[in-house]
Amino acid sequence: MENYYTEEITPTEAKKILDASEAAGFKNRKVSPQHVAFLSDIIKAGKYRTVAGSTIATTDDGKLINGQHTLLAIIDSGKAVTVQRVTGVDESAFVDFDSGGRARTPAQVLEIAGEKYATEKAAAARLVHGFKSGKTLTAGRLTNDKIVSIVNAHPVMDTIAPMAKLLYSHPRIRPSVSLAVMTIASTPDENAKALDAWTEGVHNGKGLYENDPRTALSKRAVQRIGTKSNANEILLDFIAFVRAWNAFITGAEMTRIRARAGDAIPQILPATDWVG
Repeated sequence: MENYYTEEITPTEAKKILDASEAAGFKNRKVSPQHVAFLSDIIKAGKYRTVAGSTIATTDDGKLINGQHTLLAIIDSGKAVTVQRVTGVDESAFVDFDSGGRARTPAQVLEIAGEKYATEKAAAARLVHGFKSGKTLTAGRLTNDKIVSIVNAHPVMDTIAPMAKLLYSHPRIRPSVSLAVMTIASTPDENAKALDAWTEGVHNGKGLYENDPRTALSKRAVQRIGTKSNANEILLDFIAFVRAWNAFITGAEMTRIRARAGDAIPQILPATDWVG
């Protein structure tokens, strides 16, 4: 049962709360030293006011669900602060809380949950959702809960995320695009050989054939280095990636990839259809 009350938190008490949470094995998001310093300065100036998002929230067993930056700022300032306290919070509620007035991003929620490649997975999840829902690929905002559910529904991301990072190292393909397309193309009985051959061919030119679509995609990516990361450019990169991927799966030749504003997003051929 949740209990709400106002309490004065001293630096000593703030440290106790943080230590108890760590002892309980709860992994909070990474600390932003800049935000801690910002809050500390406000506290030192006597201007701190409890606002929405600054609540100190803990579970029955002491896990700190919200308020990490506020507590660190109290310690740094050396001054006591009156805050809103909530105890008895369900641990799953961390996806809905802010921390010190700063909303948790989907990537931070995934990282707290223990996911590797959290930033890449969060960005790719939006594209996966947009493609599968039939809506505009990059439109709309998804809740943290929705992002987490999409990632959990696609455990193959764990295998593909390192490949996406490799394709970003060269030829600088957006990780969100490559991770999303290859995730959608992969089924529970995915053809790992197709994914490996695709990644190696695009990344370092291994196993290419004449007029290979992997070469075309690599050249296009290099030419687009420095392109802004906005919704329109991400959409064009997604379409180009899918066209090259589909050609690779069917063994077709491709010397150039065209992707223009207004183009429809092609269907994505499954990795199991690879003719290689």
